[in-house]
Amino acid sequence: FPNLEISEETTHIYDTIWVVELSEIETFIEQHNNPLYPNYQIPQSILGWPAHGDTELGQSYNLAPFIDINGDGIYNPNDGDYPEIRGDKCLFFIFNDYYADHTESGGLKMGLEIHGMAYAFNIQDDTAFNNTTFLHYEIINRSDKTFYNTYIGLFTDFDIGYAEDDYIGCDVDRGSFYAYNGDDFDDSLGGVCGYGDNPPAQSCTLLGGPYKDADEIDNPRFDEFGNQIVDESINGINFGDEIVDNERLGMTSFIYFNNGTGNPATQDPHSAIGHYNYLTRTWLDG
Repeated sequence: FPNLEISEETTHIYDTIWVVELSEIETFIEQHNNPLYPNYQIPQSILGWPAHGDTELGQSYNLAPFIDINGDGIYNPNDGDYPEIRGDKCLFFIFNDYYADHTESGGLKMGLEIHGMAYAFNIQDDTAFNNTTFLHYEIINRSDKTFYNTYIGLFTDFDIGYAEDDYIGCDVDRGSFYAYNGDDFDDSLGGVCGYGDNPPAQSCTLLGGPYKDADEIDNPRFDEFGNQIVDESINGINFGDEIVDNERLGMTSFIYFNNGTGNPATQDPHSAIGHYNYLTRTWLDG
């Protein structure tokens, strides 16, 4: 594993959520170094974008993505550089599994660094977009190890108001999993305010999962007779698009576990192997 000592001061620097709006970038592009706007000042959201890490502390030089206007590889808003974001508003964050002990699972540190971007679109007449938050994760192995038999899972704790009467399931055709209230009325119990009549549902859809292992070919979507052999909601995306090794997995499996109730083999995991079991869609008893 990486021979690093991460100080508490360093963690405070990255214990931050960087927020940028597309309108700020558009204003920056229009008004920065424009004599028509002599009073324009670059906002802190652009100036403070974490594009580079401190290499003397073992951090990667390149962190948050940015548009490099002059191609010098250095983020400098005074040169016209600005954050590369998704959506109309984004929240960017960085975390790792290396600084603190894995008290939840008791597992070993892996040396992983995760760059996350939550973003949304403001499309006034589109209720789907206006009720959707998108999440993009980049998972980076900063250790000196190669990991095999690797599984990536999304632990999602849906709480539809009062959570004790929620149901959960998955929709294979849509590559989605979801939660909904057990009846048409969501109770307010135990100090939790329920929705009452006509409670909502919530869904998580995998638009593009991890990249498949490279095999130096463009994996086909159709067989030689024109029959479709890939279902994007299950197998993933980018098959048969004439681009090599850009295929991404879909929702390859789904499993739930109970919060301290029911069969002990289906309850919360409390060990590293228990977490790994659920990642491999296996109950705690194997």
